[in-house]
Amino acid sequence: MFFIIFGVTVAAADEINITLVSTFETDGQASDIDLKSNYAYIADSENGLVIVDVSDPSSPVLAGRSDVNGSADNVAVEGDYAYVTDENKGLRIIDVSHPSLPVLVGNYDTGGTARGLAVSQNHAYVADGSNGLVVIDVSDPTSPIIAGNFSQPGFRAFDVAVEDDYAYVASDSGLFTFDVNNPESPALTGTNNPGFYVMDFQYEAITVSDNRTYSIDSYNRLFIDDIGDPSSPVTYKNSTECSPAASTPGTNVGVVVLDNYAYAGSEHFGIVNVSDPSSPFIAGYYDTEGAACSVAVSGDYAYVTDSRGLVILLMEKEGTTPAKSIQIEILSPEAGLLMDPNESILIQAKISDIDGSQLQDPAETSVKVTFNNSETPVYLFDDGNHSDGNTGDGIYANEWMPGNISNISELEYTITVLTQNPASEEMSDGISGLIVFNDDINSTSTDAFNSQTIDPEKNSGSENSAGISSSGGGTASSGGESGDLTYKDAEPETESKDSVISSEAGTMDSESGLSSFESSEEQESSEKNPAYSKEWALGFVLVSVGIIAVYSITGKRR
Repeated sequence: MFFIIFGVTVAAADEINITLVSTFETDGQASDIDLKSNYAYIADSENGLVIVDVSDPSSPVLAGRSDVNGSADNVAVEGDYAYVTDENKGLRIIDVSHPSLPVLVGNYDTGGTARGLAVSQNHAYVADGSNGLVVIDVSDPTSPIIAGNFSQPGFRAFDVAVEDDYAYVASDSGLFTFDVNNPESPALTGTNNPGFYVMDFQYEAITVSDNRTYSIDSYNRLFIDDIGDPSSPVTYKNSTECSPAASTPGTNVGVVVLDNYAYAGSEHFGIVNVSDPSSPFIAGYYDTEGAACSVAVSGDYAYVTDSRGLVILLMEKEGTTPAKSIQIEILSPEAGLLMDPNESILIQAKISDIDGSQLQDPAETSVKVTFNNSETPVYLFDDGNHSDGNTGDGIYANEWMPGNISNISELEYTITVLTQNPASEEMSDGISGLIVFNDDINSTSTDAFNSQTIDPEKNSGSENSAGISSSGGGTASSGGESGDLTYKDAEPETESKDSVISSEAGTMDSESGLSSFESSEEQESSEKNPAYSKEWALGFVLVSVGIIAVYSITGKRR
């Protein structure tokens, strides 16, 4: 099940480019998402919990689904269990040890309006609206029991994040911090309400990272609080919008933080640079056209829920410094191999570091194939499921089916690599190859096709372990110590002075014997097939001599 997004908007000046990879439509109203291994767990309102296999981000498929006997609002996955909140019925616990066969095993009615939740050390922390913070013992998932609760007049809890011995709650009164060292008796330790300089304010979503909380309010604004001292949180005074579109009160929102970026689902999908918490700014945004709600991030991919389902996006930094350690070797298609345009083509490449060793973290490596026409880019994977051999062997592959090659006999492709790790981000300049299609399929000129000579120099083959290739007759070389691939345009071929003259003069080349009245198709065919050209010329000469001889004999008889 897929849906198409029209009229997407990506800011051209952003430091992160965001492009659509794929979509997956659900039957409910997708609101929240959690990611574990190769599966996305989606809270899908009355449709319950939906589990989607995203091992291939370009082609998500349904893995399983479970009813929650109500409406799924938020989800958190811990171990073999998915914990789901139902606004009207509290907590639902689902065994997902087999993602294709999820089973509802336990439930607990919290008594309030269950929204966000977090799971830590056998306890589920539920933001339960006017019922405050509810702590549930889930050490036995089939029989959850109440552990503790905090509520007070005027306090409505919307979301919660837990780190170490503290729970941080997003509420209609700002940030509340709780000491949960004893889960049976959560103790309020501090509050912070930035409402003194922001009107119409309430926190809707929250996450924790590096002694800071990141919260989104109902108007699409991101607030950062310093929680170095949990008893006295302090808000950085400069909040920022998560994207150009403002949200409206009551809309589901979500936020996660990795490294120096906050990723938010709040009407649009937005990325905020938070490297300086006192001066955050929008680094990129994408309009999913369906009211983005929540987000999970893995590597270069963002998995966003909106009202229609799951949207998978690729995030690429602009101005990324080319890698100094990435090498690319094209294994398939082989140089000079003629491809049938009606069949899928295996694109396979070996990716390694400067020493020829496997990359340290293949899970954080994105291998992208682009084409010099309007073909959709393809992503290669090293997961053992895309004809790439074994998982983690450094060989990335995927099948590609040509989609727009009408009247095209050759198609150039480029493979680029982007790898991320906690210390750095590296990107290769790319390496190019040439796919040659069988002219027997695309045209009726069988003889011309059979006589074509394929230049193996146009494809980088398996002999090139250093990632050096040629493209379209040009050359690529390692850029010195940096290892960057530098392309040099080939010298244009110049026509010979003895080439065939224009047909308008009605002349004949003295050396080749080709008449200038020869059709353009015959000229093209003769250029491709020297043998054909010589035979034609010889035949022409013999016929000409015969005509002259007959004429001479006839003349003498007269």
